[in-house]
Amino acid sequence: MRRKIFVVIILLGVSLSIAQANDDELRFTRVTIKGQVLDAEPKWHVKVYEDTSYRFVFRHYGHAEYVPGFFAYDLSRNRWLQLTELSTENARLGRSPDFNDIPLMVGWDFRRLAGDKYTQLPLMTGGSIIFPDRITFDSTSKIYRFDCNSRLNRDVSLTSFWVRKMDLDDLR
Repeated sequence: MRRKIFVVIILLGVSLSIAQANDDELRFTRVTIKGQVLDAEPKWHVKVYEDTSYRFVFRHYGHAEYVPGFFAYDLSRNRWLQLTELSTENARLGRSPDFNDIPLMVGWDFRRLAGDKYTQLPLMTGGSIIFPDRITFDSTSKIYRFDCNSRLNRDVSLTSFWVRKMDLDDLR
């Protein structure tokens, strides 16, 4: 009898932990990224991240002919994509840290984007622009995480967006 009770308790615990893990998974009701295919490689870009599928780069200020932008090179299809909008669904939206904590040139508060379905890339601050500066890929879920302001090492300022690989693959 004790053994049966023990087995039932273990099975219930495992079932609950599986159910909880499924609740923590991201769910999407819309496309996670918008953009278009480019005719040529973007000039003056800096690499942020590369894996076996994509190379992500940005072009900041610097040349009057080439406006700032965020791009991905699709390695399997040999094509460049300009990424123009990120879905705010599931996004973690940060703000600038207290100016007494860290001296900054400009402030921002991306929490205002919570009511919008999408936000433009680059993100606009009070006087500058921000691109994702850290990208990671979860091979199980096939989801990229685009982090902005990660170099500040402040939890309050970290802004993150999730992009499904399938949505990048489907861009036309």
